Amino acid sequence: MLRSMTGFGTGRGVAGDEEVVVEVKSVNHKFCEVKVRLPRELAALETALVRRIKDRVARGSLDVTVKRSSRGAVGLVPVVDAGLAKEYRRAFAELAAATGVPDTTTVKELAGLPNVLKLEEPAVDLAKVSTALDSAVDQSLAALEVMRTTEGRAIEKDLLGRLDRGEVAGLGQGGERL
Repeated sequence: MLRSMTGFGTGRGVAGDEEVVVEVKSVNHKFCEVKVRLPRELAALETALVRRIKDRVARGSLDVTVKRSSRGAVGLVPVVDAGLAKEYRRAFAELAAATGVPDTTTVKELAGLPNVLKLEEPAVDLAKVSTALDSAVDQSLAALEVMRTTEGRAIEKDLLGRLDRGEVAGLGQGGERL
């Protein structure tokens, strides 16, 4: 049975608050070439993802797009540099002692000093994302295989029909060489 080299598959995986959607597009290529686009925070998973795909697909140029969303995540979260805040407090206490001026610094004032509070992306639970990613990849590759097989059957039917009608150059009825 023929299988086409072109196809598309999509899959969705969920683990806890993490949701991953994977889209795979495939076109003809002599070898198996996998190009992955994934969110920056998932870069550590790229090598395992490519290996997982190559274990299931022998040939083709595959474009893989990974999209992640987290139901519990917010855009950015404040992160405290407690060590720097303590150093500011130490410096203020030293300055107060040296000048005889009372140190009345509030937490709010301390938080407003450079680099004490930073806004960062929340940490990603790579184990949960990896579980969701595995499920999404399996689904997308299964859908890709179905599309490749369906298209392969159509190509095979078309070629056999052309052979029977003698439409293929260099071949006669039934496919014998001229």
